[in-house]
Amino acid sequence: MIHNEHEELEQMREQLQLLKEKLAREHIVNDRVMRRAVRDKISGVQQRSVAMSIFGTFAIPFVIVTLLMTGFSTCYVVMTGAFLIISVITELYTMMMLRSRDLRSGNLLSAGIQAARVKRLQQRWLIIGLLFVAVWLSWGAYELHTLFPNAEEFHAMLISGAVGGVIGGVIGGVVYRRNQRELSEIIDQIEDLIEGEEE
Repeated sequence: MIHNEHEELEQMREQLQLLKEKLAREHIVNDRVMRRAVRDKISGVQQRSVAMSIFGTFAIPFVIVTLLMTGFSTCYVVMTGAFLIISVITELYTMMMLRSRDLRSGNLLSAGIQAARVKRLQQRWLIIGLLFVAVWLSWGAYELHTLFPNAEEFHAMLISGAVGGVIGGVIGGVVYRRNQRELSEIIDQIEDLIEGEEE
């Protein structure tokens, strides 16, 4: 009787050990899957930053030449060019922040902090960009009015500028929202991983 109880107890210990090992393996697999998902999202944000940087770099000379040929003031053209250059530099800086060694090496706490910094930087840059665009559009409309005193020409130029602005705004808005969503998901996944490791 005692021998049977001892065997049953031993079997229960073995089953418990097997269960612990299985849970540990599942945790490792889950950890790898989540780390890969974090890396994939970071890669997506980086790719969009590269695309926006390339697009912005090619847009700078085109926009400057177009404004100069239209007859806008030198001050307006310089301010526009400077803003576009700063925008490209900000995108490149964002990309470099996401290429941090911590993000690739698996230092999750540092990676989460870096992702949160990128998210905050993009939020602040959006506010600065919207303020700049409000001033830039008002100034541009004033200059267009002086360049094209004829009402029909003025309205045609204003409408073509507005169409271009709406297209650019939609593209920028889509990229911004997607980046913000993926950065939030990265931060949430890293928090889940860290909490799982602490348990």
